[in-house]
Amino acid sequence: MHNPERYRVPNGLTSIGDSAFSGCSDLSSLPLPESVTNLGEGVFNGSGLTSFSIPSGITSITQSLFEDCGNLTNVVIPSSVTTIDAYAFEGCGSLTSIAIPNSVITIWAKQLFFCKLIFRHDWLAG
Repeated sequence: MHNPERYRVPNGLTSIGDSAFSGCSDLSSLPLPESVTNLGEGVFNGSGLTSFSIPSGITSITQSLFEDCGNLTNVVIPSSVTTIDAYAFEGCGSLTSIAIPNSVITIWAKQLFFCKLIFRHDWLAG
């Protein structure tokens, strides 16, 4: 049986280390407090996330952050993000919605392999 308390990030935590939730297939959602300002590489790699909102203090979507999250359909990226590293969304076959704000100035290669994506960007917006 799924225990929603199994995955909880306490208020005040500022950093989540590399691969912290990697392979957690029963993790479908994980609200992060706004205190989180750093997500390590591959934090959610291969997890069961279905949607995710990146906290507003994050400036970089790290390498392989959501790689192989096959159930991920939607990601909300705040305007604080300036960089999307390699393989961040590779293998996210269900990803259909992502809005990249105009604050993003660097997108590394191989971002959206195997994604059925409805892509919206705000680069030209005001």
